[in-house]
Amino acid sequence: MRARRARGPRSAVAEPGWLIAPAWLYHTVLLAAPLVIVVAYAFADREGFFTITFGLYTDNLERLWDPVYLRIYRDTFIAAGIGTIGCLLIGYPFAYWLGTRVHRHRTLLLLLVIVSTTTVQIMRHFSAKLTRWHAAEQGEAF
Repeated sequence: MRARRARGPRSAVAEPGWLIAPAWLYHTVLLAAPLVIVVAYAFADREGFFTITFGLYTDNLERLWDPVYLRIYRDTFIAAGIGTIGCLLIGYPFAYWLGTRVHRHRTLLLLLVIVSTTTVQIMRHFSAKLTRWHAAEQGEAF
């Protein structure tokens, strides 16, 4: 009787590697390409309002340490931290309670959460439109 030869390491799930191609395309188009564009503009030089010269200019990067920008960074991170902590303090206990305790009204409570989130998005959209309309009526560029 012959001994069976080991073929080498095999994955538990044998799938063709090309199945990940759509995910790589999505990643490249929607994440990597815009990131490359932002980095290119970070090192570009602006002459006037519309003329941009690409190269390795560091004037834009020196402005990162301007006190005005540092205050903006600080305020942004504080607001993001407060929002994150608030979501953790409210969201996780509510999700746990909804997932373990409530059986009878689970759909209604999930619907209330979804409707409130959608309402906030709709209000944000229309307030931006109203702001643009008001600025155009005043003759300002927005």
